[in-house]
Amino acid sequence: MSSAISTSAGLRLVHSRTRERARPSAFLTPEVGAQSSLFLQPKAGVVVFAQLSDMEDFEFIDLMNAAEPGFVVDLRLAPVFGMGVLNRRAAFELFEKVRATYVDATAPLMLGSGREVAVMQLAEWLRGAAVDLRRPIVFLLAEREISLASEEEILELMAVAGKKVAEVQTYPV
Repeated sequence: MSSAISTSAGLRLVHSRTRERARPSAFLTPEVGAQSSLFLQPKAGVVVFAQLSDMEDFEFIDLMNAAEPGFVVDLRLAPVFGMGVLNRRAAFELFEKVRATYVDATAPLMLGSGREVAVMQLAEWLRGAAVDLRRPIVFLLAEREISLASEEEILELMAVAGKKVAEVQTYPV
């Protein structure tokens, strides 16, 4: 929640609300059945958009640990992980810990292909049987002009691929 304090000079100091940290409960649902309160399962159909340029290292680590995504799809044109205590090695160790498969969707660009080819290859990958939504999929974004695709474009690609998105979460919140 935001709060404002007025000063004697007539200026207002506005404190932004505390950002919410990712919690496992945001990604879990009770199992349906007689003992549903005992067993929590990953929510099916969850898509997460993580704006990495706006996240602190601990927020990214919290998100990965809470979501335990099946896939982490990097849409950033410069896919680096140098933030706080994170570096590329630590990020990949984190992906391994949560059993996430990392996909660099911008790889075709590094091989000289254009944006359209990279988006087409991403769409083809999304249509694949291996891509399911039993566990969340996290898409890593940068600013719009330096990401392969926008949130809207990704959701459209998923719909065309026949993937049923039940919930969209955006971080940081």
